[in-house]
Amino acid sequence: MLGVTTGKGFYKYPNPAYKSEGFIKMSRMFEKLKRATTKRIKFITNLSKILAAVYFFYSVCIY
Repeated sequence: MLGVTTGKGFYKYPNPAYKSEGFIKMSRMFEKLKRATTKRIKFITNLSKILAAVYFFYSVCIY
């Protein structure tokens, strides 16, 4: 209630973002983006582990 009475806070009053028509749609879009980014990060992490293992075995076989 602090934001409502002062007009400041997490949202700007008297027209907070969560009351706009596209708020839920934007929230879903950001959630999809977050999931896609997380998948990419996991892929890159796993790929770097695989490449490190390949490099290790390659260097062991060479020497």
